[in-house]
Amino acid sequence: MLVSKCDIHDLLTEHFGNVRYDSEHGLYFCNWSACDCEVLVEDATDHPFEQKNYWNARLSIITKFSSNCLVVTKNDEVWVFGILTYYEFERINVNRHIKLRKFTEDSIQWLKLQLTARHNHIRFLPPDMLRIEKIISLNSTSLLNGEVRYFRTFREGYKMKQPNYSSEQEQLNRYIHGTPESEYPKDIVDDIIFKAVVSVYPEAIAKSKQFLFDSDLLNIRLLKDYKTETQKIYAFNKYRQALIPIAELEILHLYNAWKDTKVRDIIVSIECENDEEVERLSRVFNEIYEPFSKMNI
Repeated sequence: MLVSKCDIHDLLTEHFGNVRYDSEHGLYFCNWSACDCEVLVEDATDHPFEQKNYWNARLSIITKFSSNCLVVTKNDEVWVFGILTYYEFERINVNRHIKLRKFTEDSIQWLKLQLTARHNHIRFLPPDMLRIEKIISLNSTSLLNGEVRYFRTFREGYKMKQPNYSSEQEQLNRYIHGTPESEYPKDIVDDIIFKAVVSVYPEAIAKSKQFLFDSDLLNIRLLKDYKTETQKIYAFNKYRQALIPIAELEILHLYNAWKDTKVRDIIVSIECENDEEVERLSRVFNEIYEPFSKMNI
């Protein structure tokens, strides 16, 4: 069946509002304000649901973005939709028995109720998506604020510390204010980045948070709409007296007043004795450090 992307885009815009097509992943992203959540949409016009291998492969892509995914297709020249994914036993599954509905006022209202109910249930992310998010606020006393954000993967030697309560009051404070910064892991990579930021923005404050739930995904996708500046993280080769870029540092402009403002250069440089050390450091960053925009969500 030959269906143009314009046809589907216009259909989704009519019913869901703001629609964006991601050509890399072949997904439509609908920021549906009616149910305060983002909905993914798959074009199923050329892929019947009996093609299990195809839909299993697509599921591995879909789950990186959301647990809410619809399919749209045509039945007898009429556009219909169904809910492709459902959540059961701590995992997202493909619905093999989708009930397809026409786009009507009643069916859209039904969909809104279904997605709102899902959105109100917080769920754990798949294990390979769990991260620690590092946030460095550049200017804590001004409304013209920006942030450096990056992710760290859990690994041996980089895990949450066990809480140590010395009193019931400390335990109560933890429940009220969340996990204290002292329980989050930190290593030389975090120290070097923070010291470089503080050297340019003395009022900068660092904090960490666990990236564990589907609601965290939504927050990150919303932040990706803000302007971002990219600067380099360097290895300084002492033998060659040269700076070699090994990773990226990203600064988010969080307010419109930053729109035409250039963030001051933040030079993150890590000394290395020779080429081998530079290569090793580059590999380490590739394994443990993830810039904000490179998070595959």
